Amino acid sequence: MKDEQDILTVDEAAEFLRISRNSLYDAINRDEVPHRRIGRRIILSKEILFRWVSGGLNWGHPWKSRRKGQK
Repeated sequence: MKDEQDILTVDEAAEFLRISRNSLYDAINRDEVPHRRIGRRIILSKEILFRWVSGGLNWGHPWKSRRKGQK
């Protein structure tokens, strides 16, 4: 189980990435950033974001959210 401090809200993730909240929402909606949707809530992993930004994570990771209708 992930450490509770590893899980970020969109606001926290935007601050971590040093981008605006709106830019992060746009990137999430384009499925460019590793994230999970739980109902209407979006969560992100600090560890996975760090690996993704560092180039050590291909965004085919299990954390990738699947949109309705995708397999």
